[in-house]
Amino acid sequence: MTSLEERMAQPEEQTTLIRLLNNIDLYTKIVRECRYQRIGIQVLTDGQETFAYTSFNDAEGRITKVEKGLHQPDITASVEERVLTEILDQADEIQEHLVAAAVHYGRHFSIKPYSAYLKIVRALIIG
Repeated sequence: MTSLEERMAQPEEQTTLIRLLNNIDLYTKIVRECRYQRIGIQVLTDGQETFAYTSFNDAEGRITKVEKGLHQPDITASVEERVLTEILDQADEIQEHLVAAAVHYGRHFSIKPYSAYLKIVRALIIG
């Protein structure tokens, strides 16, 4: 079985993830309103970091590239590898049911710094 780290090293898998997130208007709105240029993702296995990567985002909130490792992210989200694998495996279905997917998967992500939660909520309400 191919690990998520190996999958993310493949350009087509990165493209799938980038396409999925860039097509979620709510995602790009939050990134844009919060002015996040770099978002770190710590991938966990049983609560321990396995690997990490950083998405680089433009002024419109769209991901332009993804690089392995944490590169001075504005915000960092931690999530279990199995959750990200499931998201990638179900990308087409998720795009058809974005709100349900956001509710289902959102609770699996932990965000740092904690103050980012307030910033995100403010972007949702005011932005």
